Amino acid sequence: DLAQDLEITLKESYLGCKKDILIYHYVKCETCGGSGCKAGTSPQACSKCQGSGNVYYKQGFFSYSVPCSACQGQGFKIPSPCSTCKGQSRVQKREKFTISIPAGIYNGAELRVVGKGDAGSFGGACGALYLAIEVADYTKFYRRDDDLVSTLNLTYPQLVLGCQLEVENIDGTRESIKIPRGCQVGEEIKISGKGFARIQRGGRGDWVIITHCH
Repeated sequence: DLAQDLEITLKESYLGCKKDILIYHYVKCETCGGSGCKAGTSPQACSKCQGSGNVYYKQGFFSYSVPCSACQGQGFKIPSPCSTCKGQSRVQKREKFTISIPAGIYNGAELRVVGKGDAGSFGGACGALYLAIEVADYTKFYRRDDDLVSTLNLTYPQLVLGCQLEVENIDGTRESIKIPRGCQVGEEIKISGKGFARIQRGGRGDWVIITHCH
C-alpha cells in the first residue's frame, strides 16, 4: 500500500470534484509478465530449503526456522533473469490518473484507491493507494460539522428595522433571506439543506449565516 496527501479547496469539498493524481510506483514487468525470468526459462526451486523458503534447525527439545539465506526466503532462484526488471518481476513507473472526490468530503478523510499501490512481487496482487484529504481554509466560509457557515455584515438600521436580502452561497447560487426586526448581532439564520452533503447518512447540512454589524 502507498499513501499520499491531497489538498482540495472548501468549495471542492462542498461540490465534489475530479483530481489528477501522479504517483511513482512499482508495476508488473511487461517483458516477463511478472515472472522475473527470460522468455523460455522458469524459476528453479532452491536446493538449500527445498523450495520452502525457510531453513529449520533443532536445538535440544526446540525447533525453529529462519528465512533461507540462499534464496532470501523466496523458495526459488531465477537462473536467467529478465533483462528489463533484472529478475525482480516489477519495475518503477510514473502514472497519472483521475479520481472523483465525493461532495461532502471532510478534512482528514482518507480515500482508498484499489490497485494503485505497488504491484506485488512475482505476480502478487497490487496494493491500494490511500489519499489523505486536506481541505484548505476559505476566507468567507467555513465548515461546522455538516453545516456551511458564513457571516453577514449588516448596518444598525437593518438590524433594528429588519430587511430582505439576497446572499451568495459558496457555489455561486443566491438565496433570499429575511432579517427579522430587532435582530441581534451573532444571531444564526439557517437555510435548510444548503450545507455539506452527508456522505454516510444522506441528505445535507444547513447553511448557517451569522449576523455581524459594521
